Amino acid sequence: LSDGTLLWQVSRGLFEGRIDIFAVDENRVYASSGRSGYIWAYSLNDGTLVWRSPQLNSSFVSLQPRGKKLYLFNTLSLIVLDTETGQVKQELTNKFEGVDPTIVDDVVIQQLHGNLLARDLATGAIRWQSPRPLNGYLGYYAVIKDAIYATVECCGMVALDKRTGQTLWQKQFDAVIVSPVAALNGDGYVMLANGSIKAFQLLDGADRGQAVTTPTHVSPYYGDKGLSTNRTSLYATFGDNTVLAFQR
Repeated sequence: LSDGTLLWQVSRGLFEGRIDIFAVDENRVYASSGRSGYIWAYSLNDGTLVWRSPQLNSSFVSLQPRGKKLYLFNTLSLIVLDTETGQVKQELTNKFEGVDPTIVDDVVIQQLHGNLLARDLATGAIRWQSPRPLNGYLGYYAVIKDAIYATVECCGMVALDKRTGQTLWQKQFDAVIVSPVAALNGDGYVMLANGSIKAFQLLDGADRGQAVTTPTHVSPYYGDKGLSTNRTSLYATFGDNTVLAFQR
């Protein structure tokens, strides 16, 4: 991490396919390879293969390790593997319809038909749905402490109580939001399509100022955009091959 030196790399077999998604815990890297239906676990230390799962007959949109369990989501179902062996521990079929799942405590937050909902992690039963349909396109969301911050419509954001789904506040920004919320010292930050970064209070959405890039950094490559923090500074890229650092 300090100097970018390559520590290890994995050579995959001809018919194993390319890695679509991966996840990391303290000991292993878990990788999924499209429709092959397999999950591979590699040692985080040296990249050696630890196990390959049985064929699961599905591709996956999310891998989330938690303790001794690896949660695999497609757009309908959940499969749970043992992180030590790769064997199937649980399968809940057609219980988790939706996309962009995030495990929070004992629930799974998902998007479904322009709405946010929470499902019981153990059963898939719906705990709550957001109190009204989120108008228009539901973009990014982030779970920060006791709230969920979701971008809605063209330039809007709504904050929801993560336990009940009730609306805490809503606000509009002056351009399209192109990142999830990043949190730093009680404030939230989002990137806007006009090349600025907007700050607001997580508690009530009140404005806290903005950072403007000069010259303006904008790009049509939304998938390459990103905003992150190391708890003291913000790091951003607007998808134009430039990384920007901002000190709070």
